[in-house]
Amino acid sequence: MTSKRKTLIASAAVIGAMAILTGCATPPEYLDRNDRITLGAGDAVSRNKAVHIINPRPRHAYRTHIHFDGQRINGAMDNYHKVEKPTAVESNTESAAPNPEAEESQTQ
Repeated sequence: MTSKRKTLIASAAVIGAMAILTGCATPPEYLDRNDRITLGAGDAVSRNKAVHIINPRPRHAYRTHIHFDGQRINGAMDNYHKVEKPTAVESNTESAAPNPEAEESQTQ
């Protein structure tokens, strides 16, 4: 058997296997029972339903008068500002504390 014939048989076998397996790729019933205009168009039906809802937000979302105790919040803010802020801890790396002599030698 020549190498051309072996190549021809192998390519025919591959093409035949591909032709057989294409039927398994996507069942046509799935594509037939789709509500979309096209497969890449998105879900237009749900979008159209959502657009026509008169008031999509719950009633409590429009409540603008929120009850709170101003003195209590002011005290909390004062306590927040009184807390000592942590100071930066120096590390032993060169990037944290650069050597000024090394910078001068690089610029010259």
